[in-house]
Amino acid sequence: MMVVAEVGASHHRKISNVLRMIRETDANALKIQTWYEDSMAVSHVLKSGPWIGRDLVDLYRKARLPWEWHQEIFDYCRVRNIVPFSTPFDRQSVEFLERLNCAMYKVASFEMVDLRLVACIAETGKPLLMSTGQSESHEIRAAVTTAQKYHNDITLLHCVSQYPTETSEVNLKTMRALRRFDTKIGLSDHSDGDVVPIMAATLGASVIEKHICLHKQGLDGAFAMTPPQFNRMARKVRQVSEVMGEVKFGGDHALRRSLYFTQDLPAGTRVIDSHIKTARPNKGLSPLTIHKVVGQVLSESVTRDQPVLLAAFRK
Repeated sequence: MMVVAEVGASHHRKISNVLRMIRETDANALKIQTWYEDSMAVSHVLKSGPWIGRDLVDLYRKARLPWEWHQEIFDYCRVRNIVPFSTPFDRQSVEFLERLNCAMYKVASFEMVDLRLVACIAETGKPLLMSTGQSESHEIRAAVTTAQKYHNDITLLHCVSQYPTETSEVNLKTMRALRRFDTKIGLSDHSDGDVVPIMAATLGASVIEKHICLHKQGLDGAFAMTPPQFNRMARKVRQVSEVMGEVKFGGDHALRRSLYFTQDLPAGTRVIDSHIKTARPNKGLSPLTIHKVVGQVLSESVTRDQPVLLAAFRK
């Protein structure tokens, strides 16, 4: 289970905020976002959502994490044994992140239909997360097919592009349905609290991504967790993942039932059903094999409560 802390816009234009989040989080990985100057958007005033009335260009200028911070953030993450990576939004950003030896990448929900960008990121050969919050099934297939031209280390993240996401909008069954694309699956969550990540862990998510913030005031405050909240969530989903484990049948067979003789019998006796019983522990043949010994002739004498073994019978 990889638990990812998404910084998003929670840096509030101070690198000290990012370094503090790295220091205080129990995440396995920290994700930032990288784009080249004004390559993210053109002017457009939002008509709904948490950022209603804001112009996209101004919004992304405020949210942009300066490139000159990236090296220090990556270095500090590595000191803390946290994997640093990013969501790039253009080729220049991918090339810049490659110079920083970025370990993995993410394609954001709104960019999955940009197959040129998907290909640009995938051709690095690094593990790839892709959020599906804006994509129809055929668009997901197109993005996966594009990425698979370069490698198969792909994880599709179920995501709802509502900020915050109401629990009635989550539809976690969709995450399980992503298995049809023959990738690993996970969750990029914008809901409030930890119920959705925990449920995703029970359904087989290999990655849980959640926004992190130092305080609830800010662009991401409505759906981000403070470090203490994030760490509690991380502990819970890891526990769930451990409990879920893997598909495994059976166990220690030492005390389960096996076959025993019910009485003393001399050599030459043809064994009948009443000569055999089942009991604990497992020292004799399995009860599933009783048909192999009933009707057979003993080659040696046996005693009551002696385990039934094939060696006691004539060959």
